[in-house]
Amino acid sequence: RLGFRTVADTYAFSEKDFPAYAAYKATDKFLQDFLNEKNKYVFAYFDDERILGVISLEHNKRTNTAILSLFAVHPEYRHSKIGESLLDYAIKYAKNLSCSKVVGEMMVENTVFKNWLLNQGFSIDKIVKEVYCPYKIGVVKKIIE
Repeated sequence: RLGFRTVADTYAFSEKDFPAYAAYKATDKFLQDFLNEKNKYVFAYFDDERILGVISLEHNKRTNTAILSLFAVHPEYRHSKIGESLLDYAIKYAKNLSCSKVVGEMMVENTVFKNWLLNQGFSIDKIVKEVYCPYKIGVVKKIIE
């Protein structure tokens, strides 16, 4: 949760502003319920018993698309290739599921993460501003080769 929380703190939104944000909704119960749903997977990067990063993937069989979410790296371990390792693993997993593309959402204002995703081969498909969300949402995609 700390990986998500630093983004909320950096961009000054609270649980009151956006209760659906991962820093606030990623409780143990939420994660357990998430894992019990079909076609949803969570991958974590461990250092011994400590989780340093996490990414989730949902396989939409109807569209043959992998949907990424819950992507975070512990703040002390950012810029150490953990995010890249998690993303690469999730994309390989999606490829093994025969997905043709990977999609996700990101905060447009978070230019560090946005630029990182672009450097990982993603493109911005569209930008939307939802009433319930305190920031612009960038829908990103990457074609799996």
